[in-house]
Amino acid sequence: MMTNQNIPCPACGTAIQIEINQLLSGTQFSCPSCGSLIGLASEGQPLVQEMIDKLEEIKNNSSKKPDKEK
Repeated sequence: MMTNQNIPCPACGTAIQIEINQLLSGTQFSCPSCGSLIGLASEGQPLVQEMIDKLEEIKNNSSKKPDKEK
């Protein structure tokens, strides 16, 4: 699963390092430059989790090597 990501602060644009599992659990992260808080609304958590799962599935399927034809 994707774990650490950087997202831009909506106030100043500085990269904020977030941990995806913590974001999905409701943790808020603060911008190291301006102190703005960023978080994920509880209503959006299932949708974000679904999209992460789909991306992981695509990633896993694309890394599988196709069988050689005989």
